Amino acid sequence: MRKTRTSYSRLLAYKKRQLRKKLFWYSLLTTALLTVVGLYGVRYFPQWIDFITNLVNQNKKVVVVENETLLPPTLQALPEYINNPKPEIKGTAMPGKVVELFLDGSKLGETVSSKDGQFTFIPSEKIADGKHKLTAQLKEGKNESSLSLAVVFVVDTTPPDLVIESPEDGAKLDFGPDDELVTEVKGQSEAGVEVRVNDRLAKVDIDGSFTVLVPLQKGENTLKAVSVDKAGNSTEKEIKVEAEVR
Repeated sequence: MRKTRTSYSRLLAYKKRQLRKKLFWYSLLTTALLTVVGLYGVRYFPQWIDFITNLVNQNKKVVVVENETLLPPTLQALPEYINNPKPEIKGTAMPGKVVELFLDGSKLGETVSSKDGQFTFIPSEKIADGKHKLTAQLKEGKNESSLSLAVVFVVDTTPPDLVIESPEDGAKLDFGPDDELVTEVKGQSEAGVEVRVNDRLAKVDIDGSFTVLVPLQKGENTLKAVSVDKAGNSTEKEIKVEAEVR
């Protein structure tokens, strides 16, 4: 408790000294001002005010505005696989700044961020199929930010191959009176695709081969196969078979 009182007393004494110092200077300036007015009248009063103002301003710190530090922009992630060679690139950045975009290290183009810090860019030229790395930076005169974190994506505009190997188109399939009307559809596509035959999901191996059991109706049947790759490209193939019951 004694230590707290001592600290409080020191703080109070310090504030009193500061107050006395301010009162001294105010009194001195007031006396000088009255003296000038008494000796020279109001004619020199404006000059005296300017002198006092300049004296006060000399004590103010001069603020030097340096180049603004540019923070790197943030790119919005793209899907890992896309089939659009001119994808819409979005992100956020410091408002009203030039955003430069780079594809695999080469400049792709530039845009300007909006007042709310958003930007959008669509390439004027098609991006080639393959894997790419996208980065961005801000630029203002000679001042540049560091590069943003990279966005990696694959452009794939080629539809997958698709072949129905069996049954053959136009084949006649024989069934007994107690047999289940179903056939196994086999074919070949590409690795990583999704294959459906008449909306039945097929099993696709790592080499792209697929198999699926598809129910039939007595008489003519249409078997429609659809293969969709990771980028969304699709290929369709269709055959007809005849289901005969003896």
